[in-house]
Amino acid sequence: MREFTVMFHSVNEIAQFATIANRQPFPVHFNYKDSRLDAKSILSLCALPLQTPVSVELPDRAADGSFLSDIAQFLCDPDA
Repeated sequence: MREFTVMFHSVNEIAQFATIANRQPFPVHFNYKDSRLDAKSILSLCALPLQTPVSVELPDRAADGSFLSDIAQFLCDPDA
């Protein structure tokens, strides 16, 4: 598994991320506080804070694909 840190500044950004995540054939999860949230679930997205770094967990095979370039605008460290 690979982890990346993202931050959202608006509900619209969370919706954009969800759209991208839902196009992926692999699981995408947020690790926030002590919870693991499904990034493809609207209920999970309601639990995310704005203006706070959140960890995204991806399978190793996903870290090399276009997903990272698609979510680059949300990454806290785009060069990671």
